Amino acid sequence: MTATSTTTTRVRADRARVTFATVVGTTVEWYDYFVYRDRPGIPLGMDHEAEQAQSPIRFVR
Repeated sequence: MTATSTTTTRVRADRARVTFATVVGTTVEWYDYFVYRDRPGIPLGMDHEAEQAQSPIRFVR
């Protein structure tokens, strides 16, 4: 009966570890998605003329 208890405890610990890793990974991915998708849409008062001057298409023309 001790072997079964040890196995059950190990399985529970593994499930807890996987659950924790899943939550942490999902949180990091959500944060990454939020920062790189939503934040660039916020106007920061950038100079659009300088942005166009740095465009690679300007060098091609």
